[in-house]
Amino acid sequence: MGGWSVNLFSCLDNMKVCILGYIVPCYLHGKIAEALGKSCCVYGFLSLLPIASFICAIMIRKQVREAKGISGDGCEDCMTIMLAGPFAKCQEYNELGLDTMSRD
Repeated sequence: MGGWSVNLFSCLDNMKVCILGYIVPCYLHGKIAEALGKSCCVYGFLSLLPIASFICAIMIRKQVREAKGISGDGCEDCMTIMLAGPFAKCQEYNELGLDTMSRD
């Protein structure tokens, strides 16, 4: 198993995703869930509810890791979401290659 190909704090490399993550994080959450075969609307809505958002964010991060063969565990996911949640969402979004704009 490997590591993340996108650094946790590299969201500034892609300003579009960075701005989306700051202004409408529910959009990123929903699109990441959709890429994993979940409902974009349901997960986007759940990201607006404090406790549900935290639980869903951990579950989604785990699924991204599993889909991409990234090493880690639930404790690491939990700490990343707690301490750097918006950065984690941008990292997951970029890791899945969901942004169609090229990075310059």
